[in-house]
Amino acid sequence: MLHIPDQTDLDILRLLQHNAHLSYREIAIITHKSPSIVSDRIKRLKKEGYIKQIVAVLNDKILNRGLFIFSFVRLNTYDQNLMLIFEKDVVKFNEVIETYHIAGEYDYLLKVQVNNMDGYNDFIIECLSTFSQIKSMSTLFVMKELKRDHEYPLTGKNLSP
Repeated sequence: MLHIPDQTDLDILRLLQHNAHLSYREIAIITHKSPSIVSDRIKRLKKEGYIKQIVAVLNDKILNRGLFIFSFVRLNTYDQNLMLIFEKDVVKFNEVIETYHIAGEYDYLLKVQVNNMDGYNDFIIECLSTFSQIKSMSTLFVMKELKRDHEYPLTGKNLSP
């Protein structure tokens, strides 16, 4: 059974979202708990799935991956097998960093990250054009990133099962 996070859990989650590099000792000092309690709480939060993974957020521009594109994809048909094939294969491309099955005019939303327009053109030609089940696409290019946050606002209410 999923444990409902208490204030200490929420405090730990907030701290880890902001800086996952904090040690158990540093978290313990901030939360006024012992390092062993912090360690036990983090292990439980991981086991229960509240913490999916701890990652480093990299600098896109320094890594020459500064162009973000949102591609809306509509398939030819709603054939379950074709949809599953598309889903299984599209996530394999390194350029696709997020994929969503969506409702509305389109079937999928892909967040694509490349170095420049030539990189996106290569992605279209070498990757997406291999899918015969794609009927149409609409593409949005990110001109300027105004906000990209990796921290969720946490309250006890939005974490209740």
